[in-house]
Amino acid sequence: MRIAAIDIVRGLCIVLVVFGHNPVFSDSVLDTMLSTVRMPLMFFIAGAFLNTRMSWRDMLIDKADALLKPFVVMALLQAPLRLMLGHTSPEALTAGVLAGGGAYLVWIFPLWYLTHLWWVFAAGHALVVRGQFHRWSAPVQVLFLLGCFALGHTLNAQHWLSDMPATQAPTEAHWRGVPFQLDQLPCNLVFFLLGQRCQALLRHWQFSAWRLIGSSALFLATYTLAHGLPGTPIAEPSPSPWSVLVPLAGMAMLVTVATGLAHLPLLRSGLAQCGRDSLFILLFHSPLQTLSFQLWSMALPHSPWLCGTLGWASSLGLSLGLAHVIRQHHWIALLWLPRRQVQARRTAPGVRLPGLTSFVPPKPGAHSS
Repeated sequence: MRIAAIDIVRGLCIVLVVFGHNPVFSDSVLDTMLSTVRMPLMFFIAGAFLNTRMSWRDMLIDKADALLKPFVVMALLQAPLRLMLGHTSPEALTAGVLAGGGAYLVWIFPLWYLTHLWWVFAAGHALVVRGQFHRWSAPVQVLFLLGCFALGHTLNAQHWLSDMPATQAPTEAHWRGVPFQLDQLPCNLVFFLLGQRCQALLRHWQFSAWRLIGSSALFLATYTLAHGLPGTPIAEPSPSPWSVLVPLAGMAMLVTVATGLAHLPLLRSGLAQCGRDSLFILLFHSPLQTLSFQLWSMALPHSPWLCGTLGWASSLGLSLGLAHVIRQHHWIALLWLPRRQVQARRTAPGVRLPGLTSFVPPKPGAHSS
């Protein structure tokens, strides 16, 4: 059963991710601050959905169907045009798919999250189910999480792992960072494990003005201590106590905002829908937002902020529209969604998908040959 509160939080999170990829807002002070929170919250929510009843092998297969399959489909759908336009080569395309995207396939760069999340699920499930992480003593859990966070920040500070200038690469398929963004795995695993441990807290989180004020003040204070005043460039990553607290305070703030918006019926249903269709928004928002922004800029050439807002809203609406169309067609849905999810919809009472024959149970006493 889906948890409505988590859908709303995830909906707000994916909306802010699209905001961060907007050509107008991506360099704003607000986006710079949100960039310290968005991805940690995404992994936190993913951890809340960890199914500990599945075996590790079954979980890997299930998540490959849910995460790796849509990534490969998106890469291969665009491949013919990209090859034709000279944006990539067969060697670079192969290396990019095998490396999970990222800087290898810049035209689907936002989809690095899908392939990286598969590895986070693999590590998180192993720790929770096989390693019995929840049975460790509280001090040991805290020390382990702090150690992972420090290791992750240390790896992120090693620019040779991820920031090789393209001018130094003899071919597009040359080394462009750690495959699957695995240098970020320790940090993201921390938030994933916290989400798994805090699922009940996330589900029952309630809005209050004082909670919003307190979490917002704490986020602003820790952000300033870790990165300087808002508007100044973010400093080099360092495993300081403040850099640990910034995303935690920011997540508390955004979850509180989401629970507050849940009291507004129109926003509640819209955010929940974005949460349910967050995969499709992640897959399609980048090209749709770029195209929408260009079209709105042609119509309103002197209003960049308005064009940015309209492009942001248009990409969300169009992504939701595509999600609706895809869900209605069984064979198309199989390209994007986990097979178990498509089959569940196929057999749901009262649901008829194009191209499928409805199942009519035999009458009592009847039998088939």
